[in-house]
Amino acid sequence: MLDSNNDLKNELEMLLSISTQHIFGGIILQPLNTNLNLLEENLFNNISTVVVDREIENGLWSSVVTDNFYCL
Repeated sequence: MLDSNNDLKNELEMLLSISTQHIFGGIILQPLNTNLNLLEENLFNNISTVVVDREIENGLWSSVVTDNFYCL
């Protein structure tokens, strides 16, 4: 469990750390940044990733997104 403390630099450093340690079987990620190019540079195909509560256009990863505005 990692927390970037809402700091993009911390988030990118943690993602790089995860990719180099090779001890994680998967990542559940709620990224601060939804920039596809920046995320693709720091997330690697050999780690299964699910993005939570963010929509990333044309992303390669599965995502779970909620609608905070729609009410029944």
